[in-house]
Amino acid sequence: MAAGTLLLARSRNARNLRLILSIPPGMDPSLPWADAEPALRNLGETARLSDKKLSVGILQEGVAVNGEPCEWHWLLENDTGPELVTESLERLPKKKDPKAIAGWMESCETDTDSLHGQVWLTPNRADFSGLVRRWRQWGFRRIILRDAALAADLPAEHLDLYVAGMRRNAEDYANDLLKGDLYLCEPFATWFRLIYAGEPSWRGDPAGTGRLAVNGQGTIYPDAEFMSGDALPLGQMGIGGGEATWDADRVSAFLDLGSMTMPSCLGCWARGLCGGGQALVHYRRSGSITRPDPSWCDARRRILEHVIAAFNTLSAAGIPFLDLHRALGRSKSGLSWRLLLRAVRGSVLAARPIRESDAPLLARWERWNPAAYFTFTDSGVLLATTHDRENDALHPKPWQMELALIRPGQDRPIGLLRLIPHRLPATVWAWLYLRDPAAYGHAGTRQGLRELIDTTLRDRAVRRILTPAGTFDDGLEACLLAVGFTRAGVLRESLYLHGRYHDVTVFSYTRPDSRSNFSG
Repeated sequence: MAAGTLLLARSRNARNLRLILSIPPGMDPSLPWADAEPALRNLGETARLSDKKLSVGILQEGVAVNGEPCEWHWLLENDTGPELVTESLERLPKKKDPKAIAGWMESCETDTDSLHGQVWLTPNRADFSGLVRRWRQWGFRRIILRDAALAADLPAEHLDLYVAGMRRNAEDYANDLLKGDLYLCEPFATWFRLIYAGEPSWRGDPAGTGRLAVNGQGTIYPDAEFMSGDALPLGQMGIGGGEATWDADRVSAFLDLGSMTMPSCLGCWARGLCGGGQALVHYRRSGSITRPDPSWCDARRRILEHVIAAFNTLSAAGIPFLDLHRALGRSKSGLSWRLLLRAVRGSVLAARPIRESDAPLLARWERWNPAAYFTFTDSGVLLATTHDRENDALHPKPWQMELALIRPGQDRPIGLLRLIPHRLPATVWAWLYLRDPAAYGHAGTRQGLRELIDTTLRDRAVRRILTPAGTFDDGLEACLLAVGFTRAGVLRESLYLHGRYHDVTVFSYTRPDSRSNFSG
């Protein structure tokens, strides 16, 4: 495919590439995909030889939904080649309404870790409040809200409705996360992550540089949304014997799209979140991709104010966005971030959720305890109250699971296990603590830990466990090595305790059938 050749030629130092085949509504997607599959396979092999990874997918506009203020597209993408997409398209439901497509995507993702689906929502009315939540209720786990086309064409007097729609959807998404309904909704998830990490994004739109689009006649555009009205074509592929062209001057203009290269952005407080805005919006509203319309800029700032307010409700709950954002983007049915450890019959060690009745015991354990379980955390609290531990049991955080380790037939905890998603796909952090340090060396305890690990890794969405051990974790290191963990590395001076910095060693346990996919 000519578009694939263009992608590889323009990728430069980029390692992870995406090629999406967009087909018109009403067409059987398996037919054009079957035609393209040999070329896609060859492109994937070429990318691999260039030490690059090519993800391929198919995108199609969905059937109109009565009353919905948007157009929608579904996308099915695979990280390892076109073959799995081909197999999945054979099961595409005849009834292609949103609920049927969401169920089909879920079934496809259940079969393999590399397949993932999305729904793209393009609002076509200024008032689109509640849009994200409705589509989530139909079963979609990855929702991409594409508001550029709407914002580009709205009269200035309708921008207030647009701001209200974005505000309502941001608040709905934040409230859903607080209730434990963990799904990905862009752009809000990325904005939440940037706020959480304090990382500025100086360019928010990859159009023209990190993203290109090619139509059926071989015309190259900065993005698919520029195809409407034949706006700013960048060149021709030379399909059918025509002349191949490339407008270097027009392309270079897109290099200046960003909040650090656009003069009107330099004094804006929101430049680190906005990233200079969207090229399509600027072009349609002002005639230049680097000259934002002041009325749109004002609306954008108000939207980001509401996004920050929505994030503050999440920040108070302590959601770990650096890890959660990655886990939400790649997990399957939530299983990679919420593990259910079950007691293994005949085991000498079992796990159960902590209970309100455990609170006095757990509070005594935590007070001034230097073990990494209590100190190497976001909060690093050394003095917990019974009330704190009762709240942990009664109101568990949905992105975190804390379990009491017990002996079968007994109910009194002998230790604790906490599981939190890691930013790496199919990976979890696991903090381990046994109250009696001598228990780490007990053969029965080690056998029980092996069985709990095996139970965890039977879930195909979990491939690796990372466990920290600090200076004060007597016996933990030897226990982890004995049950099959290896040293992944040392976090130098990462724990401040008792007036000085301490190293923390991270141990890794990888599922045997996936060891070749990971290092460390």
